[in-house]
Amino acid sequence: MAFCSQCGSPVSGSFCGNCGKPVEPSAGGAPGGQPQPAAGGELADNLACTLCYIPGAGLIISIIFLAVAPYNQNKRVRFDAWQSILLHAAWFVVTTVVWTLLPWSAAYWLGRLLHLAGVILLVFLMWQAYQNKRLALPVIGPFAEKQR
Repeated sequence: MAFCSQCGSPVSGSFCGNCGKPVEPSAGGAPGGQPQPAAGGELADNLACTLCYIPGAGLIISIIFLAVAPYNQNKRVRFDAWQSILLHAAWFVVTTVVWTLLPWSAAYWLGRLLHLAGVILLVFLMWQAYQNKRLALPVIGPFAEKQR
C-alpha cells in the first residue's frame, strides 16, 4: 500500500484523498513493499517514524523531528514523534511513582520489569512504524492524534 509523502495517509490511485497531492507511480517499488527513499536527502517516512521509537534516543529524535522541516510538516511523522514523547513522559511518571511509593527492594525489581516491558513496547512500535503500520496506543494515541 502506498502512503502520501505529504500527510502520511494511505493512497489508492494517483492522488491523495486526504490532502490532494499527486502521488508518483512507483516502478515496482522497493523489495518487500518498502517505500523508496525520499528525494532531497530526506528520510523515508517509515524510517523517520521508526527512529522516533529507538530506546534511549527516541525522545531526543522525536523532539528534533518536531522542530525540523520537512518532518514537522508530515502528519505521519508528527503522530509518531508525539506518541513517542508522550510514551516517554508516561514511562517517567510511572517509574517515579513506583520508586517513590514502594520499598527499595520491591521498587528495584518492579522497576526492572517496567524497563524491560518499555523496551519491548518501543521495539514493537519501531517494527510497526517500519512496516508502515500506524499503531495508536490506548491512552496516549488519541492525545498524539490531536497534536498532528
